[in-house]
Amino acid sequence: ESTGSRIRPSHQFLRGAEPVSCTESSAWCRAESGLCWRKFLLSVFFPAATSALKSQADYSTWLKIYATSRSNEQKLMSDWVSIAEESAVAADAGATFFVDDIEVAVFRSEGNLFAIEGKCPHKGASLGNGTVDGCAVTCPWHDWKFDLKTGEGLTNPSSPVASLAVRVIDGSIQIDRETLPRKDVAPTSDDGIHRYLVRYGSLGWVGVFGNVDKVECQHRDRVILQTHRGQELGEVLSTPEDLAAQNNSDKPSGEVVRLATADEARKCDAQTKELTLQLIEECSCVLAESDIDLAIVDGEVLFDGESAVLYFLGDSNPDAGPLVTDIAKLHNLERIELYPFIDPPESEGGGCGKEGCGGGGCHSQPE
Repeated sequence: ESTGSRIRPSHQFLRGAEPVSCTESSAWCRAESGLCWRKFLLSVFFPAATSALKSQADYSTWLKIYATSRSNEQKLMSDWVSIAEESAVAADAGATFFVDDIEVAVFRSEGNLFAIEGKCPHKGASLGNGTVDGCAVTCPWHDWKFDLKTGEGLTNPSSPVASLAVRVIDGSIQIDRETLPRKDVAPTSDDGIHRYLVRYGSLGWVGVFGNVDKVECQHRDRVILQTHRGQELGEVLSTPEDLAAQNNSDKPSGEVVRLATADEARKCDAQTKELTLQLIEECSCVLAESDIDLAIVDGEVLFDGESAVLYFLGDSNPDAGPLVTDIAKLHNLERIELYPFIDPPESEGGGCGKEGCGGGGCHSQPE
């Protein structure tokens, strides 16, 4: 550029009467460009505000106010609740908590806290008891892995868990309730499923099972169930007529296939008892020889004769599965699953030592 006979250096530009460096000019141009864009957007979406804002300072002030209001709106949408002291979660480990009856797993890894939905979508194990490796946790039951940041299923991408917002305020771990997975809304009308309360498994689990066709049975009848483990025998505790109003909020755990005959029940009980004892002995020997510290304490062979389940004490070990697979083939089983033995809850009292007094609360009169 020229002003009279004097040529300004190429690295300077005019702004009014003063030279401006390239750096200053670039910032000034960006600011002017940003102002033009803000004016354009405001004129489209907020035409009433455009005439009132005359300068870049006015626009900047308006944008700051708008951004602050949006931030406050987002904060109002959050619902933070304290769940534990920060020290409750050790380094490279996890812990389990409950927020609004929803299981939550909180982990500390690489100096950061992460929170995800606590139940494994595979079989319902507590992920808070899993093994932490970097930004991933391995389920203690069947070794499914999940990303601690996103909840993504690393073993099975189609089965993720929810990633939850977590923070530490004044030494307290907080979870944002708004990020918790939503509970299924109970249907308000009859869904056409006949529900039965059934006890099943050698550990005496109790669950609600259903069928769209009514199965004629009575209390203590043996029935054949279809569970996530396969076909197995169960014992009816309550029929559709007994279950209060057929509470549709109880999603069936599986299907009541049909009533088992007396011969089927006797044959299954006799055959599976003998085979279960063999499996416990053989698997225990193989695990001991491999220095795997698992104590198998119980087991069962399912009604379908294809699957067996062994229950153990100790920490889950991924090397145990391949070892028992060879034993399953030896007995013409499709698989042997290893489940941790779940201890009953500790008694809060009862059992005074008098004859006839149990652990469910003392009813004896004081002397």
